[in-house]
Amino acid sequence: MRISVTKEFHWEAAHRLTDYIGACANIHGHSYRAEVTVSCLDATPGMLINGMIMDFTEMKFIIDGWIHSNWDHALIINQVDIELIDLISKIKQRTYIMSCNTTAENMAMKLMHEINAIFDLSDQGYRIIKVRLWETENNSVEVISE
Repeated sequence: MRISVTKEFHWEAAHRLTDYIGACANIHGHSYRAEVTVSCLDATPGMLINGMIMDFTEMKFIIDGWIHSNWDHALIINQVDIELIDLISKIKQRTYIMSCNTTAENMAMKLMHEINAIFDLSDQGYRIIKVRLWETENNSVEVISE
């Protein structure tokens, strides 16, 4: 039997896309939302601690901590966007530099990678199986661990 828990997170951030023709090449902001799903691959009632896969409070503390330390109210920048990086460094704005374009897809993959690195629950039979990230109210992407 497999059982999963999902928690939702919210933050505000700005970005722009590099090598892109269109409105998103300009700096603009989003009210981001993400759902993170943790799954126990072989759940039995005796395996769960206090009947839980993971305490929602622990998920909130760890994942919110990463999001708020890195992305919340930040300008998220692609490392090749040198002109913007130079400008922002002069005015001391909060930034997060990614090694790729700051698309919702890349941000969702980055969030999954960072959360998996923090939790590293694979030896306990748990893993992050899905991150769904909304860039707008109507547009979202999903990263699903196979």
